[in-house]
Amino acid sequence: MFFIYTNKRNKTQKSIIASALLLLEKRALPDITVSDICNGANITRATFYKYYKNIDILYKNIKTQTLNELFGNPYVFFNKHQNILDAQLYLANQVFHYIIHHRYLFKTLMLNDPRFNLDMYNYFKENYINFLSNTIVNNHNLEIDDQFLCTYIASAYTGIIYEWVLSDFEMSPIDLTHSMIFINSNGPISVLEK
Repeated sequence: MFFIYTNKRNKTQKSIIASALLLLEKRALPDITVSDICNGANITRATFYKYYKNIDILYKNIKTQTLNELFGNPYVFFNKHQNILDAQLYLANQVFHYIIHHRYLFKTLMLNDPRFNLDMYNYFKENYINFLSNTIVNNHNLEIDDQFLCTYIASAYTGIIYEWVLSDFEMSPIDLTHSMIFINSNGPISVLEK
């Protein structure tokens, strides 16, 4: 009985989120009402309020869940291989495949919420700072400040992802991963000098 209830609850929650995202593709968040979401999800207002206190909470939940799943778990991979290049490959692959799998969601968030790009940048920066401080930084003396390095990486990911969304995901996640790793490994100036 619990499984059926949980399954129905997940289905209802997914329909609420899907309805909100469809609406966000057409309108700004302040122009969307609970009734609009309920009509799209084919639920009552009371059902909506069982899940979310208001639209802002729903939207914050969507963004938080999206970003929390984006990075994957690089610690498991790094602990197994103890290699930063392999960890970078894992991270880039995870990020780009996650985004392509949720392309509709990312396109909606990135093109309709100017704040989302900054949220994603901060997410990358914070996660890279944590990852580096828990792995490689403790074992090596970096030639530059780790905060500066993480700012650079977060900016690169955010910019590349934004352009990828604008191009309607023209490159494959694998090609994007290899390009990102190549630039990260060789540095932009080295790439330009070749």
